[in-house]
Amino acid sequence: MNDPMNRLITPALILAALILSADMLIGAPQAVLSYPLALLPTPTPTCSVALAYGYQPAPLDMVSAFDQAAQNDPNTANTRPSYTPAARGVPAQYPGGTGVTYVTVSPSEPIANRLLKAMGWQESNWRQFDAAYGGSGYTYRTGCDYGVMQINENSMGGMDSGRIASLYVYNVGAGTRVLIDKWNWMSTPTYRLISPNNHTLPESCYYAVTAYNGWSDSNDPNNSGLFKARRPPFDGTQFATDYPYQEVIWGYMAHPASSPGGGQLWSSVRVPWVPRGVFGSWQPQNWRPAEWTPRPTFYYVPEIKASSAGWDSYIVVQNPRGDYTLAVDIALYNPDGSFYKWWLEAPDRDDSVPIRLAPYASRVLQVVGGLPAGSTFSGSAVIAASQDVAVSVIRVHQGAPYASAIYNAIESPSNTAYLPLLHRNNGSWNSEIVVQNVGSVDASVTVSYYARPGSGTSCNTTSPAIPPLGSYTFALRNNPGCDIGSPFVGAATVSSAQPIAVLSNQLRDDAGDGTVESLMSYEGFPTGAQLLSAPLLMVNNNGWSTSLNIYNHNGSSNSVQIGYREKQGAGNWNGSQTVAPTANGVVTINPAPPSTLVPPPPSPFVGSGVLTPTAGLPISAIVNESRSPTNFQAMCYGTTVVGGTKVVLPLALKDKSDWLGQGPWTTGLGVLNLSTTASANVTVTCYWPNGTVAGSGSYTISARKVQVVNPLPGVGSGFLGSAVITSNQNIAVAVNHIVMSATSDAAMSHLGIQR
Repeated sequence: MNDPMNRLITPALILAALILSADMLIGAPQAVLSYPLALLPTPTPTCSVALAYGYQPAPLDMVSAFDQAAQNDPNTANTRPSYTPAARGVPAQYPGGTGVTYVTVSPSEPIANRLLKAMGWQESNWRQFDAAYGGSGYTYRTGCDYGVMQINENSMGGMDSGRIASLYVYNVGAGTRVLIDKWNWMSTPTYRLISPNNHTLPESCYYAVTAYNGWSDSNDPNNSGLFKARRPPFDGTQFATDYPYQEVIWGYMAHPASSPGGGQLWSSVRVPWVPRGVFGSWQPQNWRPAEWTPRPTFYYVPEIKASSAGWDSYIVVQNPRGDYTLAVDIALYNPDGSFYKWWLEAPDRDDSVPIRLAPYASRVLQVVGGLPAGSTFSGSAVIAASQDVAVSVIRVHQGAPYASAIYNAIESPSNTAYLPLLHRNNGSWNSEIVVQNVGSVDASVTVSYYARPGSGTSCNTTSPAIPPLGSYTFALRNNPGCDIGSPFVGAATVSSAQPIAVLSNQLRDDAGDGTVESLMSYEGFPTGAQLLSAPLLMVNNNGWSTSLNIYNHNGSSNSVQIGYREKQGAGNWNGSQTVAPTANGVVTINPAPPSTLVPPPPSPFVGSGVLTPTAGLPISAIVNESRSPTNFQAMCYGTTVVGGTKVVLPLALKDKSDWLGQGPWTTGLGVLNLSTTASANVTVTCYWPNGTVAGSGSYTISARKVQVVNPLPGVGSGFLGSAVITSNQNIAVAVNHIVMSATSDAAMSHLGIQR
């Protein structure tokens, strides 16, 4: 290979160079002779592959070798060993499995190049030779592992061992081939799979990367004899020996190494990992994970408050599947992005274990219970789990005044989030915008405010740089960074060059002193839609009424048709109206539906609404629910963009007294059949926290009708657990948790989570 940066130097040339150097040493600095003959390394008797002597290039000169190896670039195929085709797919005996096929690693089906680069850095700091970058030396070897990727001589079968020892390009290709072989070994016959078993997804390679270093309990993340359970995520600054190999690689992907001359060697990326609780879950006294593991993903919680100004947070997690035990890793982060701690099972010690959820099991985790005694915390959280986990977050002030709200963890962060309703000194209401940077580099976040009804930007404000996994709060009650006016009612678009998770809080403060009497929270919309559903609308229903707040986040005016229908089992009233929000405009319908419709809706009214932009431009909308003016109860939920045949509720209650400092709490549902033509056969199944069935009920819901389920079916008083709702048609579900007798804000609402 004619690559001057990867040239082989023969022993004869070495000896000639040494003699020449010795002759020239008189009066010369000693540093000229880098490798005196007496110090030349020699192979140990236990290793059969001879060392080579060669030039060690700078890391920046080696980047292309990893890129070409990852793609199996056909233009450079002669520089590396051939690869075995990679297994693809899940065997039929596992959930969703249709069988395993084999595909060729290629530019269209590559290994993730960041994965290879991180592995090479951990193995050798990209050293093919035991020399400084830009110097020369013998093959870098530890034990009988050789070169950049530390290829063990027992793994060199079918490859050119001499080229593995002498050529870094070939060595990187050999490491890629070994990783593929480990991947295939995992796929069959050992079956340690991560769905969808696609080698192009780095998260699917977690077990194969583990096996590359050693498929043994030395890489068991729960091995308390080797690793502390409370270790922070690896970021390149800690001792790698304090971590399982795969955690080191995942850490390096998020925290790239830098070349000695400056500049990152690969772009940063945060890749979801297999939660630690999966390991050892398949049978007692065995460190190995289950044979089949769902594809891991991240869930983001922009705001957590624990013992902070009287506020506490609860993270509610649910396993909505009946075919596997689910593991969950919860990491808490300070606003500056620094790691705070893991949530571990009690007692919170170095030998504690992570969270596991049996099929259909759920947990309500009080964050303050996982903190050191007397500690407070205000920050955010990142949850790594199966993509099937369901997560809701409760924020509650249990003192006087009492206030509570709930929102769902952000599953699809994007560079933009839309907030349909914000307040500044609107009566007693003010809003907060909480932004979590879920990217890998610092992010500045811009908020563009639009006053109702809206025709142009009121103003823009930009946050300070938010570190990765850090969070920042725009408090509109104070100066939000630009003059949005006071009072202000409107909407906002939140944008950043990095993906962000966004939450909006609506806070009622009658005294004007910052004391919150009511709290409502909703997740920012990462995208708009051309069809939205509001599963539950009310007017004068036991004191409850709803408003509908529509945000047209487009540069031109829009037209939105709203169709209302009375609930299942009531009358057959239906009505519609059309509203025309201006460019970047906001329309509030209060109450929704309004009494001005012809014919007017019945009073009291309980039903639903479907929003369709007739101009074909996407919109976002939320529903505010509030009780009579003499009561502080208020809650809200975001309208749903899509429906599904399975909706899950991490939290479900019936007459639960003495919970969150109030009671009795009861959960009510609005289950909307999204079909325009067919009835839906719906089953609501409630589960105890351990995953056993607590009760169920079945309903037939007419096309575009909403079934109110209150109380939950088949469960007795004092129930606290979760629920799963299934249907033969697409449905959307609004969830209300309420203490009906409360004179404080013991009320919170969110959407059921599509699964």
